[in-house]
Amino acid sequence: MRVDKPLRIDRARSLGYHAKPGYVVLRVRVRRGGFSKPRPRAGRRPKAIGVVRHKVNLSLEEEAVRRGLKKYPNLKPLGAYLLAADSLYKWFEVVAVDPHHPAVKLNK
Repeated sequence: MRVDKPLRIDRARSLGYHAKPGYVVLRVRVRRGGFSKPRPRAGRRPKAIGVVRHKVNLSLEEEAVRRGLKKYPNLKPLGAYLLAADSLYKWFEVVAVDPHHPAVKLNK
């Protein structure tokens, strides 16, 4: 989901965030756990089995960046950082910028 301002402003600023139009902060939730979960043994096979939870060569942070920018394909990622975690999920904030926004184009 898109949020108005980052919770960890110091970390967002270190990634290049500025509080002006064209800069976007996304909050992304990623499920924790290992690479795979067991195939269903009993009953009918579900259409979306969901056996592969995560990609092998991606960290959860990279997965959060890709998941966040899937919804906003015109944005370019500046980075992400861990926000919170519990036993089931990890939340990341993804900082992205719209390179074609006039306020961003003026300031290289």
